[in-house]
Amino acid sequence: MAADNDECPFCTISGDLPHPFLENKRRNEDNPTFVVASTPEAIAFLDRLPLTKCHTLVIPRDHYEMLSDVPAETAAEVGRILPAVCRAVMEVSGADGFNVVQNNGLLAVCPSRNADCEVSMRDR
Repeated sequence: MAADNDECPFCTISGDLPHPFLENKRRNEDNPTFVVASTPEAIAFLDRLPLTKCHTLVIPRDHYEMLSDVPAETAAEVGRILPAVCRAVMEVSGADGFNVVQNNGLLAVCPSRNADCEVSMRDR
């Protein structure tokens, strides 16, 4: 079910950086987020606690705890921008490959409790 979640850091990012987000300026200096891609239904941004260089999160703009909760149209929009984000990670990082990871629920080590796709570069 979609809902804004005041405690969710991803909802804060999505709310502070509405589409279209065409400038690399921050509306809120307490939220220093670098946006990689933005649409009305999805946003991709660099992770503040990256696991790898260029670690990027792609999320629906509305809050959904699990991928199984995301409506098909919203999931399609996340999937539409995901290849462009992967290409950007490869180009900027100079990586030889990348992983796209999607975890659901606390038992799947998803502490954010927000459906997201993580793009992480892989190098030799």
